[in-house]
Amino acid sequence: MIEFLDFPEDGILTLGSDAGARAACLTALVGREGFIGWSALMNARLSPYHIRAGREGASVLRMEINPMLQRMEDRPSLRASLLRYVHAVMIQMTATIVSSKTDPIERRLARLILMHHDRASGDHICATHQDLADMLVVRRASITDALHVMEGDQLIASTRNRVVMRNRPGLCLVAGDTYGVAEEHYGRCVASLFGL
Repeated sequence: MIEFLDFPEDGILTLGSDAGARAACLTALVGREGFIGWSALMNARLSPYHIRAGREGASVLRMEINPMLQRMEDRPSLRASLLRYVHAVMIQMTATIVSSKTDPIERRLARLILMHHDRASGDHICATHQDLADMLVVRRASITDALHVMEGDQLIASTRNRVVMRNRPGLCLVAGDTYGVAEEHYGRCVASLFGL
């Protein structure tokens, strides 16, 4: 039952699909640019997502859903703004689905690193090779191989539990058109809502 809207102040929340006995794959990332609990805005009080904080944790501003729903009735512009963010997340989810079905691991991993970087406080992303593999539902060895190639191309630096951005434009080239559509929509339609 969704009881709160959570607005991350720092850290990254990972939304995974509810896959039953199968591995839950990454559906979306949410950082200080957004919030979770949006299903309640559409009168669905149960969420189909598993939400997990990254390795560094996350602090959130928590608002009870019922008073928030009342505020949205009184302020239609607030509801419209929040739903624009939900639309941006849906675009992100669509890009994730398409990429997971059509793109090689290197491209998917580049997109994931860029998405984490967008939400991180600096150039360091705390994630193990296994964390990244779990998010993309691939073998850890495949992630390790892809990270080694990116390191050789001087796009990133990587340790056992950290990825450091070294060349964002180069990583954008690797990600290609898998990255940027949701981000452009967010920048155009939503960013001012969160003061970013």
